[in-house]
Parts: sequence; structure tokens; C-alpha cells
Amino acid sequence: MAEALITTILTLLNVLLPSIDGNSSAVTAVITELETLVPTIVSGFASLLTPLQNIITLLQQNSAVTEAQVTQLQAYEAQIDAAFEAAAATTGTATAATAPPTN
Repeated sequence: MAEALITTILTLLNVLLPSIDGNSSAVTAVITELETLVPTIVSGFASLLTPLQNIITLLQQNSAVTEAQVTQLQAYEAQIDAAFEAAAATTGTATAATAPPTN
């Protein structure tokens, strides 16, 4: 149930974010909600990391994002990257950073 709810929220954000370009209060509200969602998704819903990353990318492209918000979004990206790496290590999947060179 929780994963379905979070998926719905991420889908709505993905659809709505392009329409709030330039709206600083809406951007701030979304980033505020991400403060709760990011740790939850990173700790338990690996399948939602890519949709979460897409939302962060959309936010970074928004003309209303401040430098402080960009820094905050970059910190979220670092958490997501770490979660991807941990999932890859758990499943034994090689990532670009850990894959052996192909010669």
C-alpha cells in the first residue's frame, strides 16, 4: 500500500512540475515534501529511485529554484546514487563506477 501511494504521489509530481515553472512557492512546497519522501524511498523502495530522480531533475530545471534549493536537491541526488550503489552491491550488479574495464 505504501509503495502504491508513493508511486501515485511521484506520478502526480512528474505531471504537475512542468506547469509550475517559475512558481517559487510551489517549488518550495515540493522540495519540502521531498524531505520526507527521499529517506523513505531510499530506505525501502528501490523501484522508485528512478522516478524520484526524474522529479529532482525537473525541479533543478525550474526557473524558480534558488541556489540553496539546488544544493538541497544535489544532496538528495547523492542519497539516491548511494542507494543505487547499495542495491547494485546487494544484487551483484556491476555499475559504471564498479564495472571492470572491457578490453
